[in-house]
Amino acid sequence: MTDTAQLTGKVAIVTGAGGGIGRAYSRGLAEAGAAVVLADVNLESATAAAEELAAAGHRALAVGVDVRDEASTTRMAATAAEHFGSVDILVNNAGLMAEVVGEGSLTTMDIDLWNRTLAVNLTGPLLCTRAVVPYMKERGYGKIANQSSSGAFMAARPTPTAARRSRCTNSRATPRRPRTTFMPRRQRSS
Repeated sequence: MTDTAQLTGKVAIVTGAGGGIGRAYSRGLAEAGAAVVLADVNLESATAAAEELAAAGHRALAVGVDVRDEASTTRMAATAAEHFGSVDILVNNAGLMAEVVGEGSLTTMDIDLWNRTLAVNLTGPLLCTRAVVPYMKERGYGKIANQSSSGAFMAARPTPTAARRSRCTNSRATPRRPRTTFMPRRQRSS
């Protein structure tokens, strides 16, 4: 089996797929043969990314989703299953980080931004997982990947001591780069 066919027949949902790493995950999954549902709160950016994949000959669908809202995540999963027949893979990638880092310190951060961040970064993956699990159970197969960043280890703008602790904590938690089972390795050119 070649790398480009390892996910043929599988359906993947990627949240936060309108840009950045979510868009890259979507492209990698599509190149591995999966049909990809690009879910994002910004439907325009998800649509642009899906059209890009479709133009390259991949099966892709853009879906608007607010991962903070249970009804929205349920619609996302149902749309994926209706359009492609099932849901096999979920990449919980949607998250807020730039907005939080730009705020400065936890002691001065606006409480509404704090609550929104928790809703997107913590409740969102839970709701998306709940939405897809029934489809995965029905099929007897499912893979869920939860994306995070090293920023999760930092409580505020780091002082030199806090930054060292953050790196130590992170290196103990993940002593080596984690391998993913759904992303194909790039072929080296000769």
